[in-house]
Amino acid sequence: MARWQAEAAAADFREVDASFFGGLIAGGSALTDSAVDVPDLADLSMEERRQPPTYVPNRNLVLLSLAAAYAEALDAQDVFYGAQAQDQYGYWDCTTEFVKRLNDVLSLNRRRPVRIHAPFAELRKVEVVKIGLALGVDYTHTWSCYRGGKAACGTVQAVPNAATAFREAGL
Repeated sequence: MARWQAEAAAADFREVDASFFGGLIAGGSALTDSAVDVPDLADLSMEERRQPPTYVPNRNLVLLSLAAAYAEALDAQDVFYGAQAQDQYGYWDCTTEFVKRLNDVLSLNRRRPVRIHAPFAELRKVEVVKIGLALGVDYTHTWSCYRGGKAACGTVQAVPNAATAFREAGL
């Protein structure tokens, strides 16, 4: 889906083999350990929704570090991060505080500081969907399900949130 979206936007697409990461943190998340079931949203308590079993330890920090390194190598100064406010649960590494502190670290670069921008970090998913619609995003080429498969399951955390956002946006 990411490749399709990049091609549709005539953007450069780079795929990075990060398979080592899953092995490194196996057991730390339902998304990196096939022995751990990906839970349905309805089965999570409010406390579990604050940092659900689908949280992957430092995934966004690692991926943003790679993106910042790539940007620096290209002499680019800006990286855009698609974090958004979560309607029913949250991850600490999708917050504006996380982005601010990461930018504090990146500003230590003496030659080519890179800045992470998270323009959707305080927006609800429906607001992001509406922005995408206005920009012509083809949402049939997006994926929200943590379980994989040929069709979204409709019950894991991201899927009901996406379905609600699309419904609220009139889709």
